[in-house]
Amino acid sequence: MKVNRTAVSRLLLTLGFLILGLLAAAPAALMGLARFLAPQGAEKADAVVVEGGQTVKDGVMMAGVSLIREGRARQLIIVLQGYSQKERLFAIQDIYPDLIGKALEDLGLKKDQYQIWEALIDGHPITLEEARYVVPRLYRSGIRNAVLLCQGFHTRRSLLAYQIQGDPLGIRFIPYSFFPYYDLDSWWKTTDGLEEFGSQIIKLGYYLCKGYIPLTYLFYSGPQIPDNSLR
Repeated sequence: MKVNRTAVSRLLLTLGFLILGLLAAAPAALMGLARFLAPQGAEKADAVVVEGGQTVKDGVMMAGVSLIREGRARQLIIVLQGYSQKERLFAIQDIYPDLIGKALEDLGLKKDQYQIWEALIDGHPITLEEARYVVPRLYRSGIRNAVLLCQGFHTRRSLLAYQIQGDPLGIRFIPYSFFPYYDLDSWWKTTDGLEEFGSQIIKLGYYLCKGYIPLTYLFYSGPQIPDNSLR
């Protein structure tokens, strides 16, 4: 069979352009996925909530302090996840919140500019259990909108878990993602970025499959509550 070299050349040229186009579009597509998992709001709020952990890292704390200094909110709320009796920190468990408070005051925050909440979480799902503890307490404290400060690609799942609890109480959460280990614009070039992206996609899927997050909430932006902060 005679091969039409012109047709083959055109086909190869077309495929080449398609491949180049896909390669050129890949960073944009990857950035789109990253911004979905790590949304970033810019509104002001009543408070900044530092998402829970058993300890607080320097970078996350400094990001929260910076938001207060920039006037994004009046108050910083640090959520600590309580340890089980078997996992308590030797020597510093009982004084750890006081150490955090002293460090915040050394950075210039006044006592009325921060609170430290200890969320006693017994079992899974941890993020949802944390939200169930924190959100009603925010409501009782008179907070109706809050910046939710989270680490990297964990932001989407935390935002939805918190917002589901906040909707019945009229509380709106504004996401703020912090990236301590890699840059958002090149996350796919680092091992830390790839590992966190993959693990958070799986965990988000798990929450959806288990019904912890309704599918209708996946792209949810929260109720339109007027911004009454810093007035």
